[in-house]
Order: sequence, then structure tokens, then C-alpha cells
Amino acid sequence: MATSTLAQVAQFTSEGSDYASNVKEFIDALAVALRDKPDNASLVAMIEDEPAELGGVFDAHLGGLAEYIADRNGLPCPAWANKPNRFLSRPFFMGGARAHRMLLTTTTYCMRRRNLFCGRVSLDSLRATKASTQGA
Repeated sequence: MATSTLAQVAQFTSEGSDYASNVKEFIDALAVALRDKPDNASLVAMIEDEPAELGGVFDAHLGGLAEYIADRNGLPCPAWANKPNRFLSRPFFMGGARAHRMLLTTTTYCMRRRNLFCGRVSLDSLRATKASTQGA
């Protein structure tokens, strides 16, 4: 099963696959797409379809990923990513209480505004990948 859209991340997770593994596969697909110099339509296709609801942190994370990818690539954020179910009502910190201070300073805006404190989004390295392939 190749995971090439955020909607597929949710679909495969709801079918019993591990969420983190599905996100990693999606990020791998995104890295390949960025390396291959996609047009905007290819990137939009990866984030435009609304993922099924998985609940809480997962929904906020998917919304934050869509917003982050759109922002980093000069694309409009999909409307679904700004729906109320894509935000947490209370702060959620990954990594436990000892990590709070670090997570407060390293979590990107796209996740922070959703009350999801997960540290630096692992897609940061993709920005460099895209920039280095554009000059080639």
C-alpha cells in the first residue's frame, strides 16, 4: 500500500495500519515528489482531499501537516484543514511533561495554533530538498 495523500493516511489508519508508519510513507512520497520537481497540481493532489476523521490528536496533526505543506510551497491551505475538528480544545504535548519547554519553542505555527505541541515538523528538510533540486 503506497500512501501518497493525507486522505490515504487516514484511510489506511482506519483500516488498522499504524498512523506513524502511514505518515512516514506519506512524507517519503512527498520527498520524492519534491525531488522530481512537481507542478503545484501534484502537490495540491496530495493534500486536497479531506481525510476521514480519526479523532483528536490525529485530526489536528493531519490538518497541521496540510497547512504546513501548503504554506511551505506557496499553495492555498485546503479548507478542510481549518475545520473545528482539526483543532484541539486543550494543549497536547508529545513526549511528556519534561519536554514541554522544548516543544513550546520548536513546534511550528501550523501545529501550535491547533494546540498540538509535537516539536519541529519533520518536513523541514524537504524545503532544502526542493530548493536544491530547483537549481539542477
